[in-house]
Amino acid sequence: MLGKYKAVLALLLLIILVPLTLLMTLGLWVPTLAGIWLPLGTRIALDESPRITRKGLIIPDLRYLVGDCQLAHITNASLSHPSRWLLNVGTVELDSACLAKLPQTEQSPAAPKTLAQWQSMLPNTWINIDKLIFSPWQEWQGKLSLALTSDIQQLRYQGEKVKFQGQLKGQQLTVSELDVVAFENQPPV
Repeated sequence: MLGKYKAVLALLLLIILVPLTLLMTLGLWVPTLAGIWLPLGTRIALDESPRITRKGLIIPDLRYLVGDCQLAHITNASLSHPSRWLLNVGTVELDSACLAKLPQTEQSPAAPKTLAQWQSMLPNTWINIDKLIFSPWQEWQGKLSLALTSDIQQLRYQGEKVKFQGQLKGQQLTVSELDVVAFENQPPV
């Protein structure tokens, strides 16, 4: 009888300790696991380990690298699911010089080929990026908000030099606002 209690206690400890260990070491094994789906020669790096809270997943710092070139740097991201997926990001920095370093790969036959196929795969999501920076065009930085469903995609971008608001329904794009400040001391176009 004593042996059964020891076995149950050992199993209970195993059931508790393994998930806790995996949660505490997310920063170590998640980049390796994500590498399975990333193109060859690319990887993600986490400077701080992601945290799981009652409100969702918090990712303090994530970098997407092509070789030694940092293509994207994401800071202060949180992912939750209140009524639909919600991704809030503090800053996203994109370096266009790294795009040329992306490896050329053959298109998978299972990959979507049309806009309608891509749209049908979209989950119901809200995405908010407080500061989107395109390097070397930092003057065009701004705030990006997306509301996505498989039927309608809404986009709002607001920066100092450009403002855009539009909606894509199927293949029909409706632009409700577009302001571009192309030249200093001139009104927006």
